[in-house]
Amino acid sequence: MWKCPDCSFDQNAAETMECVGCGHLLFQPLKLVSEDTGKELILKLKLDCGCGLLQSFAGDNARYAAEPQFRVCPNSEKEWILEKIPNLINPTFHNGAEPADDQLALKDGDVISIGSRSSDKQIMKLKVHL
Repeated sequence: MWKCPDCSFDQNAAETMECVGCGHLLFQPLKLVSEDTGKELILKLKLDCGCGLLQSFAGDNARYAAEPQFRVCPNSEKEWILEKIPNLINPTFHNGAEPADDQLALKDGDVISIGSRSSDKQIMKLKVHL
C-alpha cells in the first residue's frame, strides 16, 4: 500500500500508479506536441495512437497513420514507453529512425514521427515532453 502525497489516501494498492482517492499519478503525464499545428495531447494512461486520434491534434499528415500507429504506456519504473506496431506500411520512427526494439523508453525532447522505409522522409512529427 502507498499513501498519496496529494490527498493522503493510504489504501492505494502497491501495484497501482494512480491514487484511487484523487487520481494523482506516481509519474509525469506524457505530452505530445505536433510540430505542424502546435496542438498538444496530454496522456496519463496507456493509449493506442492511430489515425483518428492523431488527426484531432496533429493535422492532415495524420492521414498516413494506421489504426493504431503506435502505443504509449507507463512501465513499472514510471517511464513512458513507445511500443511499435509491426508490419505497418508507414512505420513509426523515433528520433528519425525506425526503432530496432518493439519497446523503448521515451525521453524529454524525443520526436515520434511517421516515416517511409524507402526514403528519409518523415511526417507528422510529435515532440515528447515529460
